Amino acid sequence: RAVVIHEMAHIAFPSIDPTLKFEFGLAAGWNIDSDYKLTPPSKLLMPDSKDSIEEDLTNHIEIFYSDPSRLMTFNSLAFLTIKKIIESKENDQ
Repeated sequence: RAVVIHEMAHIAFPSIDPTLKFEFGLAAGWNIDSDYKLTPPSKLLMPDSKDSIEEDLTNHIEIFYSDPSRLMTFNSLAFLTIKKIIESKENDQ
């Protein structure tokens, strides 16, 4: 189930409002270094979360559905941002 949720999140990623993606990046701890490169958070939800904001966001969505208390404990601001993203997609329908 978690793998399906994760892959569906990848499919949905292009349709997520860019403002919400940016909000997620800030909540999750992504930064821009002095060379204007995106740098991952120091605390990662999953090892591959460092690969990109897309991978990190899809990992967060996967855990939001499969183990919400883990995500809330890991990063409550990211949890609330993921909830906001999901609600925005549900309201699109």
